[in-house]
Amino acid sequence: MKKVNAKIILNKTGRTQAISTGYRPLFDFNLNTMISGHIELINCVQLNPGDQTEVQITFISEEVLSAKITPQMSFSFFEGDIKVGEGEILKIHF
Repeated sequence: MKKVNAKIILNKTGRTQAISTGYRPLFDFNLNTMISGHIELINCVQLNPGDQTEVQITFISEEVLSAKITPQMSFSFFEGDIKVGEGEILKIHF
């Protein structure tokens, strides 16, 4: 597993309800594949559309991400084919 800290914003369009720890969207780092990850909210209990916060994301498929993501790299996250947010990597845990 690979863990990262990131700053994310939940778009006002694409999702109408808040997210909480345990949310598992698909992430797109422009690596020609979507990657599933588990979000843990750090500074709040829930994140409403339009809000931003720092989170920890755990990716199960470390092989796909190894040596390909870097701090300050941006990404988008999706529910199916609907873009619900975007973010930026702050720190990678080794």
